[in-house]
Amino acid sequence: MKVKFNNLYLQNKIFFKESKKIFYNAIVSSKFIGGKEIASFESNFSKIVNSKYCVSVANGTDALIISLKCLGIGYGDEVITSAHTWVSTAGAIVAVGAKPVFVDTDKFFCIDADKVEKKISKKTKAIIPVHLYGQSCNMYKLISVAKKYNLKIIEDCAQAHLSKYKNKILGSIGDVGTFSFFPAKNLGSIGDAGAIVCNKKKIYESIKRYRNHGSIKKNEHTTFGINSRMDNIHALFLNKKLKFLKKFNHKRKNLSKLYQKKLHDNTDIELPVIRKDSEHTYHQYVIKVKKNREGLINYLKNKNIETSIHYPKMVISLKPYKKHINKNEFINCLKDEKSILSLPMHPFLTEKEISFVCKNINSFFKK
Repeated sequence: MKVKFNNLYLQNKIFFKESKKIFYNAIVSSKFIGGKEIASFESNFSKIVNSKYCVSVANGTDALIISLKCLGIGYGDEVITSAHTWVSTAGAIVAVGAKPVFVDTDKFFCIDADKVEKKISKKTKAIIPVHLYGQSCNMYKLISVAKKYNLKIIEDCAQAHLSKYKNKILGSIGDVGTFSFFPAKNLGSIGDAGAIVCNKKKIYESIKRYRNHGSIKKNEHTTFGINSRMDNIHALFLNKKLKFLKKFNHKRKNLSKLYQKKLHDNTDIELPVIRKDSEHTYHQYVIKVKKNREGLINYLKNKNIETSIHYPKMVISLKPYKKHINKNEFINCLKDEKSILSLPMHPFLTEKEISFVCKNINSFFKK
């Protein structure tokens, strides 16, 4: 048996017939950028994440950059974020001229909200909590700190489509929420795409202008901006796929329960811990391997089981960011760096495949 880490073919196969129609109609109409398809997706996505406004953009990284710019963050400012995230979170902060200030993680792989306040300085302007793997950060604690110091909150929801914290959908809690629709995400397009959601009209209009060269009306450029528009074909495809998002997320949750059940008695690994009053959507199912992670990876590979590591190096361990980092402040994430392992996870994974994966993990440690 071969178990793929992710299977985009199966996730997109159900749209094959509709995709042909989407491409055909796009070519016939020759409306590739802007128009009713974009407006339709923005409306549908804002409703499903319970936000008043949505602006589609070219990708998740642009979503972060544009959000930072439109919230007034720039040169000389500091932005606090998690030390355990994809590099684009930190890169977006640098892209606007600000400095990323990293905080260690908690047992949920998210920024440790109890350590944020110590990192705040006179230059701090915002916090970017990263809802990693589909798990929510401690948003109420972060909101409390942000209000105390008059800071903006940009939720990085690239891996947390429809995840919840205390019955609130992530992305709708902070000042803005940013999303990626990279193909491998829970809601994935057929290439790079992204979106920003918010609840304040002023922020919405600023974002809408900035993503289109500073213009809302053609040839009227009232401010600076960039070109970060979502293509119509992405909007059409995402609109079709959006109808399946809740169903696919539900399947991921059920698969995670199977993992929990079949790996529960294995004392050589640690299973994901779920934050109280939150709803995990399992973009990734990540375990901690207490010993011989590389041996396990190779053993599973020889059994035709694909795994991955998200991420082999923490951001603070990467060359552009490791200067001036005191590693003693990042005990949790640096420990996780050596132990985390992402197991196969996608909505078309079968119970038989899960059992095969778990059987081999358990067998490896019994040798």
